[in-house]
Amino acid sequence: MKPAVKYRVRRMRPGDIAGVRSLWSSVFHPSIGDDRPGILRFLKRNPGMSSVALSGGKVAGVILCGHDGRRGFIYRMAVDGKCRRLGVGTALAKSAVTAFKKARIPRCIHFVGPTNRASQAFWKKAGWKMAEDRGIMTRDIKQN
Repeated sequence: MKPAVKYRVRRMRPGDIAGVRSLWSSVFHPSIGDDRPGILRFLKRNPGMSSVALSGGKVAGVILCGHDGRRGFIYRMAVDGKCRRLGVGTALAKSAVTAFKKARIPRCIHFVGPTNRASQAFWKKAGWKMAEDRGIMTRDIKQN
């Protein structure tokens, strides 16, 4: 049994970006737009949507969310390995749903890797469904 970890969830702020990027680098491969300017643009465009879980003054989890006025999107969620299975991910997911409800967004989409079975299981347990009929295509756009 893991020892109890105390954490609190709050809306993400620009001051959290270094901790978020550090957590992401331990969980994900680097991605275009995950630099500080990209995250600042995202937060400005989607105020009050993304959240962090803090434990001992450090970012223990993050959920990056936004919407287009019609659909909500969860782009990334990560929880520090030491804080998994302690409710951090569930609390972050609930914070996203709360933000979408407040914005009157009726449906949310979350991008989960097709081979990431642990993530798929987490989201299914939380009441989400896999949209088997939808594929996602991406294209990187070269910036000058």
